[in-house]
Amino acid sequence: WYPLSESSTSPERSKEEKRKRQAFFEQTRWEELESLLVDAGLLRKAGGMLSSPRRRETVGSSAASGTGSPSPRGRSSADMSHDIDRTLAMLVLTAIHDIMKVGSLCPVVEEGRGPWCGYEVGDKVGDHDAALGYVLEYMPEA
Repeated sequence: WYPLSESSTSPERSKEEKRKRQAFFEQTRWEELESLLVDAGLLRKAGGMLSSPRRRETVGSSAASGTGSPSPRGRSSADMSHDIDRTLAMLVLTAIHDIMKVGSLCPVVEEGRGPWCGYEVGDKVGDHDAALGYVLEYMPEA
């Protein structure tokens, strides 16, 4: 997998899309985005301990070569690492959050658990954010 560049031929993109992508690239405050990922425990600067050291992997590197890829700021990503378990958990949480938008999969407030956040026993938790909260609170093993 390679990121799209201005010269990428697939998928086809309009000049306007390319212009918007370039503007995003140039105007994004990459240090702040990096800081957000570090604060969330998804990324660590080299030399920092990860929450699960056994799962440490260098961002943008090949396990065999140990070479890093350049970041948008031109710095090698080899000086960053990520926590695989935390990253996987965030991806799973994101997927489940979107799944909760499917009405037939939303939970129903069970006897002994209602009222809950304005929902009565027997009500389907229709808001996808609240539905995710209900599942995490009452069905963490799901």
